[in-house]
Amino acid sequence: MRRHRFLTGAAVCLGVFGAALIALAFMVPGLTSGSTPSSPSAVRAEPHQGAADPGSSASTIRVPDVGLRASVVDTTDRDGYLVLPDPPHVARYVRTAPLGAGRGSTVVAGHVNFANGSLAPMAGLARVPIGSPVFVTDSSGVEHRYRVVRLQNSPKTALSPAIFDADGPAQLVLMTCDQNSPLSAIGGIVQYTDNTVATAVPWP
Repeated sequence: MRRHRFLTGAAVCLGVFGAALIALAFMVPGLTSGSTPSSPSAVRAEPHQGAADPGSSASTIRVPDVGLRASVVDTTDRDGYLVLPDPPHVARYVRTAPLGAGRGSTVVAGHVNFANGSLAPMAGLARVPIGSPVFVTDSSGVEHRYRVVRLQNSPKTALSPAIFDADGPAQLVLMTCDQNSPLSAIGGIVQYTDNTVATAVPWP
């Protein structure tokens, strides 16, 4: 069995609080082999504008029940931390399973809103019904089907290790900031304290 250590990276979600625009960190654990799980121990924040250049991508994700449609890109910094691209793009965490993998967890994350405060496609996660179909098209043009089996809100500092299990059963995990959670200063950044996490499994 592989053993992992968790480090917490941060890209940013933006939200409107009063008349001010506030950067809200979206934290995603990194996985490093050869060590044991621990609590998050490193936080880094990336600016929203210019944080990542998504380039072009043939990969897409669709959740028709909530009108979610976004292109999926792979974006990390030089240390392997996830850096979220500007909406409407979303990013696959490259240390998890590829899109459509037959085994392991595939993690896709995106900002909950645009820089001007308007809702981004991933905001629809907060209202996705259990059982909703999810359609993922990989870079080769193959479509993979999933259905949502769980929707939960989780503190950013206490995400379940199962979300990032590259050796477990196949699943697709979609994450964004939970706009209904409190604002708090985490890692020196004012941000929502929780994530919205939707888990989907392959649907024949």
